[in-house]
Amino acid sequence: MGTDDAQVSIPWDKKNPALNVAPLKRNRVVRRRLTKPHLYEIGAHTGCGCGFLADDGDDVKEAARHSASMAGLRSLLEDATANGNAQLLVCWMGDEQKPARSLAVTPAEIATLDFGSVWDQPLLLSVQRD
Repeated sequence: MGTDDAQVSIPWDKKNPALNVAPLKRNRVVRRRLTKPHLYEIGAHTGCGCGFLADDGDDVKEAARHSASMAGLRSLLEDATANGNAQLLVCWMGDEQKPARSLAVTPAEIATLDFGSVWDQPLLLSVQRD
């Protein structure tokens, strides 16, 4: 995620897995793709971005964790867009340099996106307030 303003880091806690946010370290490819001055890696309850993928299974606990991660992502993006738009690159590790499909979305629309589509092509999102 790229933002105009610094965001609060949320460390990964293995005992209480949830949304986590850390400053981006040494990823030159992402730094070329995102033009904002403050860059972050975002993980879900899984510790990585995999938890943002919708699970079609019957695991009620996993569905609740997924919903909580998506709600946390929406809240994070609402905060990140308080003074401008944010950028979000959604891709698998190692696919950062692949051509991305660009979309403009609001924080509320984040939950409607199919992050599973990034198997084929990364998403480069411009996130703007409602």
